Amino acid sequence: MSVSKKGRFGQGMPLDGRWTTTERKNTPLLVGLHGGGYDSRYFDAPGSSLLSRAAAAGFPALALTRPGHPADEESARRQPSFAEAAAIIAEAIADAWQQFGDGRPGVVLLGHSIGGAIAVHIAAARTLTWPLLGLTVSGVGDVISPRAMEQFTRLPPGTAVDFPFEATRPVLYGPDWTLDNPALAGAADLPVTTPSDDMLEMPEWAENLPRIARAVEVPVQYGLAEFDGFWSVSEERVGAFGRLFSRAPFVDASLWRGAGHNIEHHRLGDAYVRAALVFAERCVMERRRPATDSA
Repeated sequence: MSVSKKGRFGQGMPLDGRWTTTERKNTPLLVGLHGGGYDSRYFDAPGSSLLSRAAAAGFPALALTRPGHPADEESARRQPSFAEAAAIIAEAIADAWQQFGDGRPGVVLLGHSIGGAIAVHIAAARTLTWPLLGLTVSGVGDVISPRAMEQFTRLPPGTAVDFPFEATRPVLYGPDWTLDNPALAGAADLPVTTPSDDMLEMPEWAENLPRIARAVEVPVQYGLAEFDGFWSVSEERVGAFGRLFSRAPFVDASLWRGAGHNIEHHRLGDAYVRAALVFAERCVMERRRPATDSA
């Protein structure tokens, strides 16, 4: 099992990160962005580490801690918007690409929950200084569930919010039969304080998603969990979300039955990571496609 290393990436606002490297050079660099209430450990949790799984398959992987995490009362009052955070993260990835990208085909972004929302912003940007090959998102949708909308609108702006594991378990995880108990135990100590402004921006992001998604021109993989407590879940919603990325070369959108919001920590977590790695390989092949090939 590969052991991750820790460091900081970026110049203007350096971000903490965890990463693993591999000798194999024909695979893209995977970059993970966590959701609210977590940090880079989300992708490196004991028993469900995406970093370790990726490295075992020959993929270098980096998990970044998003700006403002963990939050305190002072930092929460200065939390950047999703678009501003996207610019900060893009600069951090540029730094990582300088360190890990030599000889590799490019970068595939993996965004979860609010990290997925920000990853869409990054993928829509026209000013990236590193080669983006594809975008994988989970834990976001186009329609917020009534329960989540009520919770979001009750939050005061500019505050640091705690996410006790037991309190959030009903919305982050599926029924007991969907869970991998060792992975769940490893994830129990992950939650950190998160800025309320991140959650307050989610309704606005969902409203603006059609415009943002139209600017994405790389392949997209989308997964929505059956038992996601934050979003309206159905095959129709999955299809509608995927169709928003009308300029992507291809979109692979699917409903992940038998899993909850934090897909990686469920019994299907390993399968989900394998699917993301397969998608990353497909993104490399898509970049190889000749410009004149319309097939």
